[in-house]
Amino acid sequence: MDQHISIQMGSRSEDSDNHMIWMGSKVKKHTGRIVEIRSLLPNFYVKPFAIYSAGNCVINPNLYTVVQTPANQNEMEMPIGVVSKKYKLIQHYEVFDVAVNAMRGIGIDTELVEAKLTITEFGERMALSFLFPEDESYSFSIDENGDNMRLRLQCFNSVEGSARFMAFLGWYRFVCSNGLIVGVTKLDFRKRHCIGWEIDDIGEVLSVGLSVITEEVELYRDWQQKELVLESIRQWVDGPLKDKWGVKLAARTFHIIRTGMDAKFAKPFEKGWPSEKTMEPTRKVPGIPPEVHNAFDISQVLSWLAKEKNDVQQQIELMRDIPNMMDSLFGKVQ
Repeated sequence: MDQHISIQMGSRSEDSDNHMIWMGSKVKKHTGRIVEIRSLLPNFYVKPFAIYSAGNCVINPNLYTVVQTPANQNEMEMPIGVVSKKYKLIQHYEVFDVAVNAMRGIGIDTELVEAKLTITEFGERMALSFLFPEDESYSFSIDENGDNMRLRLQCFNSVEGSARFMAFLGWYRFVCSNGLIVGVTKLDFRKRHCIGWEIDDIGEVLSVGLSVITEEVELYRDWQQKELVLESIRQWVDGPLKDKWGVKLAARTFHIIRTGMDAKFAKPFEKGWPSEKTMEPTRKVPGIPPEVHNAFDISQVLSWLAKEKNDVQQQIELMRDIPNMMDSLFGKVQ
């Protein structure tokens, strides 16, 4: 159990994610209902950035120290960062409460929402995921065998300025015990923590995002019908995908598309294009057929690779980049 985060009220900790990091910091994940996850959020405040020596105190007039408040009387304050005096501290619980109220404002029964918290060891960075209820208004059925995706709201916050606040609406796919993630809705909201900025704009992400859901589902249907020839896929892998995601991810993408299996380099120093690399299969990718032909499955390959990164920040950036990579794919095949 984390020193500064206690598990209460039935929420479950996901120990299998202990290998995850976020900008070098260890993270812990918890899943539960709204009230359970809300109780796990630490509190912070700012104090002068100072040095105390021999009874004297020297204060930097331009900076504050961000400190985590002790959870109980047996713990001590934990300094977790230094920020400018122009910085506006946004508490994790503020983001949480605004997100919950925004969901309630559009008629979602938050008692049916599953919340997931990913938080760094000392609480400086937090990722929230709110999985919407099982309702056809928030779901997309992939096939007739029960494979489906459901909408979720994701929010990311830091209390010491190490990462921008972000909120966006995306999809979560249920395949075995693994989630394949794709955020096609391009609306999101990113701001630095500056005085005068309000976090109520999370509601805009929800309202505008939900207004285009029908259009987005139609896009998915179109992707499912959009057959792609291997040579066009190869050109995309060796071009835009390699340039943006690097040789390794491009080579893994091509191998999964051709076989349904993730892979690693069999010859790490082998020269050649990503599509030409000799690969060693590692495991079957859930939800991906033995050979991919349509655009929707390619989007899911990219989602798998984003999810497999062990750094939360890298996951975020790759996930947000998927719509752009899909656009570049269509630019090759049109």
